[in-house]
Amino acid sequence: MKIIYILLALASSCLAGQQIQGPIQETMNLNEAPAEDSSLVLTDVTPVFHRNQTVSKAHDYLGWATIAMGLATGLTAPKLAGHESHEVMGNVSALLAGSALATGFWAHYGEVGNQQSSSSSNVHALLGIIGGALMVTTPFIAPSDAHKMTGILGASLMTVAVTWKVIF
Repeated sequence: MKIIYILLALASSCLAGQQIQGPIQETMNLNEAPAEDSSLVLTDVTPVFHRNQTVSKAHDYLGWATIAMGLATGLTAPKLAGHESHEVMGNVSALLAGSALATGFWAHYGEVGNQQSSSSSNVHALLGIIGGALMVTTPFIAPSDAHKMTGILGASLMTVAVTWKVIF
C-alpha cells in the first residue's frame, strides 16, 4: 500500500511540474528622458505573475479536503475504528496533503518570498509547507510514538495555514 502511495505522490508532483510554462515574465516601465536627451531611462523592473485560476482553485479545495481527511483520520484512531480504516484514511490524507503542496507550488510560484508578496501569503506558505510535509511523512513512521504527534501537528499546521489565508 505504501509503495502505491509513493508512486501516486511522485506522479502528482511530476505532473504538476510538467505543466509550468514560465510563470514569471518581466516587464519594463520606461520613462522617456527630457527632450534634449533622446535616450530612455529604465526606472522599474517588476516581475509579473500570471496565476493559473484553475490550479489555484484546485489548491484551495485540496487544502480543505486535506484538513477534513486529517480530522477524520484522527477520529478513526486504530483503537476506535480499526487499524485498516485508519491506515487507508491516513494514506489518502497524506496524498491530499502532497497534492495540495504540489498545486500550491504550481499555482503560486513566484508570489511567495518576494518583495511584492504579502506577509499573510508568506505565513500561509510556510505553515502549509511544514504541515503538509509532516502529514506526508506521518504514514511512513507508523506505528511509533512519533506517528501520532506528527499527524496531529501536521494537520494542525495545515488548518492554521488555511484559516490564516481566509482571515488575513
